[in-house]
Amino acid sequence: LIDERVRQITVPCLAIFGHHLSDDERDRLHDRLPTLELEEWPDRGHMVHLMEPDRFADRVAAFIDRCSRV
Repeated sequence: LIDERVRQITVPCLAIFGHHLSDDERDRLHDRLPTLELEEWPDRGHMVHLMEPDRFADRVAAFIDRCSRV
């Protein structure tokens, strides 16, 4: 049920992971969220927003800015 609902999301999505994803994880995410922009910041762990707050804020701001122009 969750997968079915998630596939209905049509707005742009951004996911930032603090580690490398496996090919299967990446494929599974893109299958469920076709509009997903996926970034991997290796060796940053679960709290990427705390490990690199300025980089994270800049990336989210750029994503929001681009989305607001669509």
